[in-house]
Amino acid sequence: MEDTGIYRVLMDERWALEDLYGFPYAYQQAHSFVFHFDSSQELDPRIVDRVNKTFHEYPWQGGYSYVNLYAVLFNQIPKQQRPTVQSIQYASPGWIDLLINLMLPFRWPSQ
Repeated sequence: MEDTGIYRVLMDERWALEDLYGFPYAYQQAHSFVFHFDSSQELDPRIVDRVNKTFHEYPWQGGYSYVNLYAVLFNQIPKQQRPTVQSIQYASPGWIDLLINLMLPFRWPSQ
C-alpha cells in the first residue's frame, strides 16, 4: 500500500466486548467518507461517478439511506487502500494499530 503507515488508537480500561464491534464500524464509516471527499486523493473517475450517483440515489433521510451510503463508499475503496488491523494490545493503556493511507488528513483524536 502506497503511503501506508500506522495510526495508533489509544484504548483505556473501559472497553467492553461491544466496543470491539462499535469502534471499527464507526471508524470505517468516517474513513470511507474522508477517503472519497479529501481533495488531495486522486480517484478513478469510475469511482467518482459511482459515489456521485450514490448521493443522488440515497438522499440523507436517515435509516437505511445512511447504511446504504456508507456501504457503497466503503466498497468503492480499493482493497489495498482499506485500513487493516496491524496489532491490538489491551493493557493499561492499550491500543489498536491501524495500517492506513497516510495521505488522508483525517485523524481521530488520540484521547
